[in-house]
Amino acid sequence: MIKSATMYTYEIDNPEQAFNEIERQLKSKITLMKNSVGIMLCDPDFIDSGVVADLCKRFSFPVAGVTTSSQAVNDQAGDLMLTLMVLTSDDVEFAVGMTDPLDNGDMSVSIGDAIEQAKTTSVLPLAMAMVFPPLLDDYPGDAYVEAFEKYCCKIPVFGTIAIDDSITFERSMSIFNGRSDHASLSFILMFGNVNPRFALATVSKKKLLPYTGEITRSEGAKVTEINDLPVREYFESIGLARNGVLHEGVQFIPFMMDITKAEDYDGVPVVRALYKFDEDGAALCRGNMYEKSVFTLGSCSMEDVLETTLERVGSINEMDNVQAVIMFSCIVRRMAFGVNPLVEAEGIRGLLKPETPFIMGYSGGEICPTSVREHIASNRFHNYSFIACVL
Repeated sequence: MIKSATMYTYEIDNPEQAFNEIERQLKSKITLMKNSVGIMLCDPDFIDSGVVADLCKRFSFPVAGVTTSSQAVNDQAGDLMLTLMVLTSDDVEFAVGMTDPLDNGDMSVSIGDAIEQAKTTSVLPLAMAMVFPPLLDDYPGDAYVEAFEKYCCKIPVFGTIAIDDSITFERSMSIFNGRSDHASLSFILMFGNVNPRFALATVSKKKLLPYTGEITRSEGAKVTEINDLPVREYFESIGLARNGVLHEGVQFIPFMMDITKAEDYDGVPVVRALYKFDEDGAALCRGNMYEKSVFTLGSCSMEDVLETTLERVGSINEMDNVQAVIMFSCIVRRMAFGVNPLVEAEGIRGLLKPETPFIMGYSGGEICPTSVREHIASNRFHNYSFIACVL
């Protein structure tokens, strides 16, 4: 069984004070068992100031995590903060690792080497992976899922792509103990008695637009034709572009995808994000856009985000034996709240049972199974989504 506790600090400038605040919270909440690991979320300023590196040196357990924007734990929700969830167990073992920079070679090989090294630390069966990839335009989010499945088979894979609070996300980093990097992926492997459950919220069906299409030509995350039309012509045909130029905001329109061409499709659609057009007019997306897949365009409003998130959080309250909840929400969902970015985080704090330890942050892309059957997971990359892992 896994037990957990969550801590936080706003102390950016004084590493010793930050450690004392977290240690005091930790000691008051939980007694560490045989095996422990930390999941860390933080604003990049905590890395730049040296607080993250100093904290990791002081902890008695390994740490992996990622930069994010707004965050929440049981005691607090805020923006410029660092949060930590500690998982501890006598019958679950944890291994933490980090790849070499993924922009300097074969991404899959680098991930495989790091995984194989981490797997040697336990003789128990590998049960789950928690992943914290970098935001790299060269790799769609599905590439990280595929790499972990290659080396870990079909165990559940859950995690978030690094972001920060800037427009370009250029300060986003993954964290591994005292190391932080813009292009490396950190992860936690869990071995033994782990039985995770997952919750997913995407675009509400009430917010779908009257525009559909079929991906008729694509390669990975690059789309060149929709409904047998060049992509720009398709958007012109539905009034979202003119004279080959997209209207402002089209890049924030979610694609609700029926990915029937995925080998392990379980009937649960996924959402994809268009982030730019290349010089040839092709649409570049954050996830794979399978040919022959049908999509419906949607929208992302404040009311929709809050309703779908809280509906899933409410379902967690109905679960038995909840020892830890790790949650991530797409950064675009946060943008929907405008000048009140903590609405979703505070809503979660107010609804989730107070005795349930949780940590929540924002994401540049969400990785979460859509189903798990007999320990075989249908792992998916998502955009515009809220995901939760329940341990």
